[in-house]
Amino acid sequence: MSVDQVIGGSLSSNKSALISAGFIVLEVFDTESEALVSSAITKALGIPPDTKPSSVGYFFFPPRAVVKSTNWKPNNQMIEGILPENSQLFRIDIKDCISYCRDVRVSLVTPPGLPFLLLLVSVFLDPAKLDPADARNKILKVAMPFRLFVDKLNGLSAAGASWSPRAASITWANVLVEQTTLDQTALDIMQLENLRSSGLASAEKTKPFIDLISKRQPLRLADSTIPVSSYFIPASNVHVIVAQLTQPGFGHMRTPSVVWQSPDGGLFRQGGSSTQDEDLWMAQYLSSIGYSNILLPVSLEGMLTWLIALNIWAEEREIRALGLDQQVAKMLLPPSRGATTQSLESSLSVASQLGSTVAIEERRVRSAIRWCRYTLDRIIDDAGPSHEISLTSIQTHYPELSVFYKQINGLASITKKSLQNAAGSLRDIEAEVSKFQNHISDLATLKSRDASLKLDGRLETITKVLVILTAALVVLTAVLAVKAVLGK
Repeated sequence: MSVDQVIGGSLSSNKSALISAGFIVLEVFDTESEALVSSAITKALGIPPDTKPSSVGYFFFPPRAVVKSTNWKPNNQMIEGILPENSQLFRIDIKDCISYCRDVRVSLVTPPGLPFLLLLVSVFLDPAKLDPADARNKILKVAMPFRLFVDKLNGLSAAGASWSPRAASITWANVLVEQTTLDQTALDIMQLENLRSSGLASAEKTKPFIDLISKRQPLRLADSTIPVSSYFIPASNVHVIVAQLTQPGFGHMRTPSVVWQSPDGGLFRQGGSSTQDEDLWMAQYLSSIGYSNILLPVSLEGMLTWLIALNIWAEEREIRALGLDQQVAKMLLPPSRGATTQSLESSLSVASQLGSTVAIEERRVRSAIRWCRYTLDRIIDDAGPSHEISLTSIQTHYPELSVFYKQINGLASITKKSLQNAAGSLRDIEAEVSKFQNHISDLATLKSRDASLKLDGRLETITKVLVILTAALVVLTAVLAVKAVLGK
């Protein structure tokens, strides 16, 4: 039965069908590296980007900035050249991976209001080749070469990373299910939430509900070692389960999967290759970037893209602040007693340059906080149709990872904390550099005054010597004049 037949028809009892699936590999770069990243992508793919960059926006009041992107559309032959040299370590058969890909699109995006670039590699998979029983392993395998390709571009994920591949990846799938299945799951979810709200919940009491809900899912993509998953019910006929493909220790909570379930096949129709379909694709994944509203079920992938990208940037800024702090520590040394005015002026110049760098970084972080505060708070508050229902017992078994009990809520919390830590550190560093500049400036002023006093003393001595010499010259002149008169 074809996808269109499945969408247009009905399912038999207790049946489900995978309608479409894919994944988005993403990486974050500093805005000033746009030309280098674009050139590297063009060289790797062997094709230039589209001649006309696309812009995606909606009619809003007040007006909002739009998402701008540079796009590449490689074919299968071009994709074979993206694997880096170390790909043999992962035993990747690139041709086998490509055989599962229906369409690949690469976009270098400028998110409005955020001080970084976002690279998206979106891969649409052939659902007919995916077995739901082994879909997780197959998707991880197919995504590997694309993640390694993004890794070699050395984006901001490289900062502090000790795992490989480090590039984030968001998997999505659309599954057609019966309404009765969703209704039964909704009842189980209600009982689980009531148990938790009663204050009597424990791992032993909640586990049967979680197991029952998980077993009823037609497509399970959570890592079985430490299964991290959450449930969303934006509407009675639309359920969403978000899970981590890899456990937190390796995936760093940046490998979520989003499985949409509905009996309404019209929600799952995929676009083709027309310009209008491309705009719809861009809108689906990028519309929520930089915006404050969380719109389920329209833009969950876009919100996750925005949140993970912001998390990568925020954590890199924390690490960058640490590096700047170390530079300041090396610079903040007491000058020697014999320091010259010239050496003090040199130290003052270095401090000014470092202080300017810190001030620019602090401004970027605080600008990001201003743009993102409302959205992060909305996610953390966990209210409305985006309410996250955890299907994870990680809070009980791994107390140190309790922040990820609700994975999206937890990621928003640590992102906000990283932004605040980076801003606070940069503010303190800037204050220390400013104080150092003031002290060096005062010391240089004292050195200059001492040098001026010494020069004044020397000039006074020279003046006295000149007066004496002048007087001696006058006397000598007079003596010579007298001798000249007597000699006549």
